[in-house]
Amino acid sequence: MTDWTISNCGPADLGEIADLVNAAYRGQGGATGWTSEVGMVDGQRTTSAKGRAAGAQAARITVLSVRESLIAWYERQGYRRTDDTERFPYDDGRFGAPLRPDLVFIVLEKPFSEHTRT
Repeated sequence: MTDWTISNCGPADLGEIADLVNAAYRGQGGATGWTSEVGMVDGQRTTSAKGRAAGAQAARITVLSVRESLIAWYERQGYRRTDDTERFPYDDGRFGAPLRPDLVFIVLEKPFSEHTRT
C-alpha cells in the first residue's frame, strides 16, 4: 500500500499535475486502465499553460461523450451534466490527435462547497 499525502497545490505544481493527468489518460499501459483514451485520441490531454481560475464557484470539465463509464464516475463524484456540448477541436493539435470521427465533449459541472474554497 502506498502512503498518500494530500495537500493544496499552487501554480508551481501545475507541470506535475499536467504530467499526471497525461499519464493517466494517454500514458504507457493506459490501454488497460478505465481512464484510457487509447484508440480515441493520441498526444497530450492537458498542459500546465491552461492554469486555474481564482475565485471560481464551480469546477467545469469536459469528457468525451464515448466515455460513458467515466462520465458515470464523475456523476457519482457530484458532477452533473449541463445542457452544453463542445465539438472536439479536430484541427487543434493541443488536444491530441483524434483517432475517431465521432468525438464530442459532454460538459459537466460541480459547484464548490464553502469548505473547499480557499
